[in-house]
Amino acid sequence: VSAGIALLAFNNFGVEDQVGLLREALQTFQGGNGPLGGPAADRLWESFLGPAIGRAAKLSGLQFEPSPEELLDLVEDSYRTGLRTRLFRFDGDSLDCGEQLLSSLILRGVRGADSLQMKGGHLTPVVVSLADVTQAAGTNGPGGNVAENLKSRFAGTKIGNDEEMQALLAALEGFIAEAR
Repeated sequence: VSAGIALLAFNNFGVEDQVGLLREALQTFQGGNGPLGGPAADRLWESFLGPAIGRAAKLSGLQFEPSPEELLDLVEDSYRTGLRTRLFRFDGDSLDCGEQLLSSLILRGVRGADSLQMKGGHLTPVVVSLADVTQAAGTNGPGGNVAENLKSRFAGTKIGNDEEMQALLAALEGFIAEAR
């Protein structure tokens, strides 16, 4: 029996709107430095790359099902009202759709629906080191040589922030303890 549900970095955009996540992932991988950072890169991304990738995604015909609007309608129509729900939101998350979801939960009359704002971005729940990825690729697949080359070239490269992840884990533990 579930006493509650925790939602992390809730994102309810369509496929064409996911371009921001791609950019955030690339910037995170670079550690905030490199060719994807700075005012010139921001202008290039906002004026050309972002819109072009968004149009390509839209023209591909790919879409999430249910659509963002249908998902919120489903929440308003059928989400279990007795289910305690907390949205874990991050102050640097430009893709967060938590306010719309929280509004839908409140319209539904969900008991104890709330949100907790934390430090971080959309990828805060993700901490991955390139060493872990290359080790898995070398161990589990035919890409051993490629994995070793990547590992030596990008030694120490990591996506994510350990401190933000630890704060998130502590908040999740607190939520679980409250729900008992």
